[in-house]
Parts: sequence; C-alpha cells; structure tokens
Amino acid sequence: MITPMRMITYIFFCFMLFLSINQLSFANGSARSMGFITSVASDGPFDVCRNPALLTLQNENKALGFFFKYRPDIIYQYSDKDNSYRSESSTQSIESNTKIDNIEIINNLGVIFAFSSKLDKAVIGFAISGKNDNQYSKLKREYTTYSAITGSSINIYSKTEEEISNFSPSFIMGIGNNITKTSSFGLQLISIYSSQGINSDVDVFIDDIKHASITVEKDITSISAELSFGYLYQNKGLQLGLLISSGEFITRRMSLEYNYTDISDAPASFVDNSSQNKLEYSFSDYSKICKYSKSPSLTAGGYMQINSYFAIALEGSLIIENSYKDRDLNLKNNEEDYYIENKKYLITTENEIIFKGGIELNPFKILSITTGGGYTLIKRTKSISEYNNENNIRYFETNELELYFATLGFRFNLGKHLALYISGYMLKLDSAIKAFEDSGSDVWDKEAFTNMHNISTIYDLGTGITISF
Repeated sequence: MITPMRMITYIFFCFMLFLSINQLSFANGSARSMGFITSVASDGPFDVCRNPALLTLQNENKALGFFFKYRPDIIYQYSDKDNSYRSESSTQSIESNTKIDNIEIINNLGVIFAFSSKLDKAVIGFAISGKNDNQYSKLKREYTTYSAITGSSINIYSKTEEEISNFSPSFIMGIGNNITKTSSFGLQLISIYSSQGINSDVDVFIDDIKHASITVEKDITSISAELSFGYLYQNKGLQLGLLISSGEFITRRMSLEYNYTDISDAPASFVDNSSQNKLEYSFSDYSKICKYSKSPSLTAGGYMQINSYFAIALEGSLIIENSYKDRDLNLKNNEEDYYIENKKYLITTENEIIFKGGIELNPFKILSITTGGGYTLIKRTKSISEYNNENNIRYFETNELELYFATLGFRFNLGKHLALYISGYMLKLDSAIKAFEDSGSDVWDKEAFTNMHNISTIYDLGTGITISF
C-alpha cells in the first residue's frame, strides 16, 4: 500500500528528474501553499495579511487579490474510553462517558479580499479576511453522555443536538517602506470582530424514560486588536524576513440562557420533590471580560532561489509564554438539578515554537507548484474556579495540542498581470485534556477526574486570483 508520504516522495522525485532535463525560468508561487510561511516569499497584495514589509516587492502601481476557501470535511477519531468524567462524594460516585454520534459541517467559508497601492517609496495595503481565514462557519453535532452511579441500577443518559455558528471578519491595514535597495520595513494592524452562537437541545433519560428537556442558548461577541512590525532583507534570490507581533488584546461579552422542562416521569427515588413541582423554569446569566489573551511572538524566515526552477523556504516562530485570566458560562448538573456555572480561569501557556517550510517548483513558465508543511506543540494549564448555586469548586487542567499540517498549491501565470491560484490544505490535531478536581465541600468533597483524547483531521480547498495594474 502506498502511503500519502511515499506518494509525495514519488511525485517530488519525478518532478526533480523532469526539471533537471528542462531548466526553465523561475516564477514566484503562492506562499500560502508553502506551509503558510508569513515572513518571506511574496504573495502579491495578500502580503498585507502576512509580513507587511513584503509589500515593497510589488512592481506595478496597484494590485488586487481575491481568495475563496471552502472546508468540505472534518474527520474525527474519538475513543469512548479516553473521554470520561468521574465524580465522587461521601456517599456515591458517578462516572460518565461521552460518545459522538454525528458531526456535520453545514457551512465553512472563507474569503480574502486584498488591495495594495504604491505611494512613492511606500506601498499601502488593505484586506478583509477572517479569523484563521474563516468568516463564517456552521457545525452541527450530536452526542450521547452515559452516566453510571456506583451501587445503583439506575441507567442515566442524555442526548444532545448542538449547533455552533461563527461569524468572524477581520480588517487588516499594512504599509511597507523601503529603507535601502535591499532592506524594507512594514507596520500592520489587525482588528477582528467575532460572534459565536451555540444552541443546544438536551433530552435526559432515566431508565429509558424521558425525564427532562433542556434548551441552551450561548452567545459570545468579541473585538480584538493586534499590531505587528515586519522587516525584509532581499538580495537577488535570497530573502530574510522578520515579523514581531505585539500579541492580541480582546474585549468580550458572553451570555447564556437555558430553559428546563421536567417531564416528571422519572423514578420518584431519584427526582427531588421540589424539582418535581417545578415543571418549567428558565434562567440566564452573562459575563464581560477584557484580556491580553495572546502574548508577543517573533517569526523569522528565509527564502532562497536555488536555481531557475527551484526555491526553498524555512521559517520558525516563537510565541512567548503567557498567563491571563478568563471567564466562561456553562450549563451543569448535579444529583438534583441543572444550573449555570460561572467559571474563572487562570490560563498559562508555555513557550510555543512553530516550524514551517516549503518548496517551489516551476516546470513551465505558465505554472508554479508549491508545497510545504509544519508542526507545533501547544501546552496550556488552567487553574479553574467554578461558582455555582451551592459550591465553589476548584480544579487544575492540562491541555496538550499537537498540530501537523501540509499544503499543496498551483499557480497559473495567465499573463504578466494576471495569476490564478488553486490550493489544498490538511491539518491534523491531536488533543489530550486531563483535569483534577477538588471542591472541598460536603457534597463533592473528594477528587473528580476528567480524561479526554480527540484526534481530528481538517481538509480545506481554495482558489484565488491576483491582478496587477
């Protein structure tokens, strides 16, 4: 069986063999598909979204770019035994497992519109994009949570249908200016507006009898800003780039509302009498927070044209460790009732290093081929306090997230001033979360342990066009 990595190796070998016979002229390819490098390799007007110093490489007076991205699929690998939650009290313990029944992508669209124009020695650019290049996404998922009480034969489970929608346009402005013939610098400002809605319908069953119906509506809106400084050295076929980011400041508002309907068909031994009499009720809460959620980062890269048909680029990024406070609202339940928990986080992220690289091939004057990839490991810890209707629960959570990604793109040079792009992108995420919980209360006075392990693979397809005039 030919693995994807072996297939890429075969294709690369065949191209290198062909190119060694046909040494054709070099042409810049799309840096987007060279492993998403940002500090070097020109991408035309899209450079306003990357290292703004790259704008100075523009030859024509004006340039216009449009890129459309679509996400056709996400593949989840989910293990029941690796996604569990255990709670213990002085009288009993509850162990829960969650199983994903279905995940459906309804919409996941991204559009980038970029424009750049020369102003004497400087080049100014504007762009409308989205957070992670996505303006709008909508996801529907269904999952079942099974709970078992030690020493009890009661069978408890809940079925949840959840719809998550995101609208996150970003507005980017950048300017690049030449210092010397070989050096230039640039400034960039990114502002993102984000609106997320999470709507959930939950049915609770006890011994296969429907006990309750719950609807949850959660809305999150935020505005963020980030400032970056870029530098570029370029001499013949060599480029060295530097991008320094201030980090991200964000202000956010979150609200949560839920409606609870008690069917009252559950065993009387389980349902509290006061809860039985309250057949329907609703409750809402909200929180506001301003935070410095993303710490400063440094990105350095190099790009070299080896010969007339082959170029290579390498890049590394360092995101400095950071610690900040956060809040969240979630619907929770105990042995008797549902309630809104108000979480307070102290989140600490370790130093994060991102490696990227890519190559560019030019088999024909009309065609450039780019491919690349990257890897990073993100480690976060959370010190969490939950404030609910009875208890103040504290626990500690660790999260390790590994990201692998690969890109492939084709650029068709349809003339001196016109180019067409086609690209593909694959991202694999391996996430492991563990949490230790200690409330110090009479109800939940011992440890609670959560273990979650998820692997997901994301595929994106995109096409774009650039025009210079």
